Amino acid sequence: MGRKEWARQDDRERALALVREGRPLTAEEITVVKQCYSGIGGLVASGWGGGSFFTPPTVVSFVQELVQLRENSGAILEASCGSGSFFENVDPRRCTGIEQSVESYTIARACYPEARIIRSEAEQFFPYGKGGEFDGAFQYVLGNPPFGLKKRWQGEMTAGREQTILSEWIFLEIAFRAVKPGGAIAMIVPDGLLANRASHYLRKWLMGRCFIRAVISLPTETFYHASTSVKTSVLYLQRFPVGVTKEMVGDYRIFMAIVEDIGWDSRGRATGKCDLKKVLDTYLAFRDGNEDIVDLVQPEFPDPTTEPLPVLPLEEATPANVEPQNKCFIQMALF
Repeated sequence: MGRKEWARQDDRERALALVREGRPLTAEEITVVKQCYSGIGGLVASGWGGGSFFTPPTVVSFVQELVQLRENSGAILEASCGSGSFFENVDPRRCTGIEQSVESYTIARACYPEARIIRSEAEQFFPYGKGGEFDGAFQYVLGNPPFGLKKRWQGEMTAGREQTILSEWIFLEIAFRAVKPGGAIAMIVPDGLLANRASHYLRKWLMGRCFIRAVISLPTETFYHASTSVKTSVLYLQRFPVGVTKEMVGDYRIFMAIVEDIGWDSRGRATGKCDLKKVLDTYLAFRDGNEDIVDLVQPEFPDPTTEPLPVLPLEEATPANVEPQNKCFIQMALF
């Protein structure tokens, strides 16, 4: 490990020392843990920890604002929650997290004691061909799942056959199953998922079940502080509402943007600039000013919390010969 990795290791040990005391932490101590702990991605040779790089707070806030998480109510799931960063700035009683790593699970429980944090593999809650308590139970599924890990999986994506596929695809199927019809999925994914030829049939499976609302490319510096330069994007999906099938969906507009400056450079030095606010404002202006947007309510799926069910917008499909009015959007045929 280099100097940066040793510094991360020292911070990690400091955070773990606090939570291992086995007592409720003060607000100040929780802040210290959140600031110090960045996971074990890049600090171990391989395995789940090697594919886990926790999300910078600025990107977490961007994703939350993208789906209007704070303005709306509704239950939230993060199926590989790490230390629970996507639960920040929202009512933790709305949040359910699943985490396999004992270490990360312990950190999440200490930082968000009112959230429901489960130590398990997320796959255990979504057996093929069987419904469970988490199927269709959440209005939002968010996260930054482990990338590039090959795992055995039997699901809809594999047509019921047990196959070895990449972990990011497993978590996308889990997200699809967990979210309610009309609900939002926002995940950080490796760019290969969006472009690799070998993943074409998996993309087709996903696009036959969800609207793609936005794809925002992040720069390689995004995860500098977690010791990786992996190229990623934010993928924002909306599961088809009740009564909508892929045969009913034609071409429609998808918001696409490139973030060139994340706030720091390739050496971690502050740049004083960040494109996330500009991208977010552009997306929200389009959504709020689009006459095609209508409200959706899904009363068949009552919210498991006591809060009212949030209303998410749905862009109606537009004819293929209609030109986009905003350069940030393109016409995209689903099939």
